[in-house]
This record gives sequence, structure tokens and C-alpha cells, in this order.
Amino acid sequence: MAATACASGRGATPANLIDASNASPLGELIYKERCARCHGERGQGSGNAPTLLGEETLAGSERGFKNGQALFEYVSTNMPKNAPGSLSVRDTWAVVSYLAGGNGRSVPRGGLSEANAADLKFR
Repeated sequence: MAATACASGRGATPANLIDASNASPLGELIYKERCARCHGERGQGSGNAPTLLGEETLAGSERGFKNGQALFEYVSTNMPKNAPGSLSVRDTWAVVSYLAGGNGRSVPRGGLSEANAADLKFR
């Protein structure tokens, strides 16, 4: 969700979308309602909105999120672009879990949280 990253246009494969949904069904709903209008249904990015879904997308972005905690901190204060910080903590963790799953990461049962997000590495 880093506005400074370049959109590759690639986005998620069908398998990435399944992994993302399995990681967080709630995150999928929130993503579709709050994120997809800028980042695309498959997280492919558009214009100034970077690619978010697909293998190694978050690690390879200009921002290069190092782990789930770094992604949570960014999303919680900067997204959505039209209403930064408007997602609840629960909803932010759900979206971060969804994005992690859609980036090929194994998300712990119950999703990411403050207790485990730093352990989920993107790079």
C-alpha cells in the first residue's frame, strides 16, 4: 500500500487470491471494499497505487516491507489514501493478513497480530 512503490501491473494469480482469502476472509472483504478501487481486484496496482498481491510483491516494492509489523504500521497510519488511519486495528490486521497470504507467506492460524507479525518476514 506504499504510494511510493511502482506498480508492476502483475497482481495476484488465482492461487495467490485463494491463499490471501484463506489467510483472512475478513481481510478479503475489507480489501474489496476499501483497497481494490485503487490497487485493483487482483492487487495489480494502477496509476500511483502499487501492486500489492503476487509473489514477493511487498518485499520487492520500493518501500520493501521487512515484515508484517512494518506493513501494519504503514497501513494503519497511511491507508486508505482517501482516509488515512480510518481502519480499525482489527480491520487493519485482517487486511495485512490478507496481503501476506497473497504474497505467498504462511499466515499463522487466526491471522497476524502484534504478537506474531514481526516474525512474518517479507524479505
